[in-house]
Amino acid sequence: MNRAFLLFVSIVLAGCGGYGTSTTPPTGATMQAGQWEFVATPTSGAKPVYLEADLVLSPGQVTSAHLQTNLFQFGGPIGGVFSNCLGYDASASVANGILGGMSTPQVGVLEASGSLEANFSATIDSNGQSVSGGSYTDYATFCGFESAKTSGTFTGYIVAPLNGTFSGTLSGTSSDQITIQITQDSNLGITATGTSVRAGVTTNLSISPAGSSSNSNIIGATVQGNGTTSNVNGNSTFGVFGHFNPKGTQIQIVGNFQWGTETGTLTKQ
Repeated sequence: MNRAFLLFVSIVLAGCGGYGTSTTPPTGATMQAGQWEFVATPTSGAKPVYLEADLVLSPGQVTSAHLQTNLFQFGGPIGGVFSNCLGYDASASVANGILGGMSTPQVGVLEASGSLEANFSATIDSNGQSVSGGSYTDYATFCGFESAKTSGTFTGYIVAPLNGTFSGTLSGTSSDQITIQITQDSNLGITATGTSVRAGVTTNLSISPAGSSSNSNIIGATVQGNGTTSNVNGNSTFGVFGHFNPKGTQIQIVGNFQWGTETGTLTKQ
């Protein structure tokens, strides 16, 4: 008889807070490495909290370092669209099909190092690309996204790399037509080039990957980037933050440009 394997994750967060129908995987089933988004949905009816992670697998272990882990929620201070919290280390062991572990806070954060933030459990599905049928209980405030000592359902899924040409309209102080080519590298950094057409002026856009001065990268299903603009009026800088769907075909985005903050959706062409 096949055995059901549970994902147990105890999260200790760094000064902020986190986040089917299940199947029974075969013996030895495990999660795939890569970009993951986990969803903690409170039974209270509050908005879900998303745990974004870039999971690395090694024998008997999975990890996501603090530069590759964050908490995300729709609505909040980023353009009135998103909330985002950085600064966690997640690690877990794998033994006999069971994944169990915790994350620890980055040094210098508000919550005490070693404090327990939340417990999660879920079934690893047979393809290793999702977890389902799970539950969670948190002990702190999930970065202020929800009250402490809440509980609810816990699910998760692997996220596709963000590559291709995306276009759409961003709105703010004016309407801005964006077309941009995005390439994600093996280190989860992004390179992007494209154009903005606003009020009859075409502006060239350029983003360099993490490791350069831009610190542009992917964490789970979130993307951030800093870049440069150039047009007939001169050069400037801009920053973007976005969340994309699991298939990597649509990005909801907030852009901070010299001419103001804009929000909208870019779709893969």
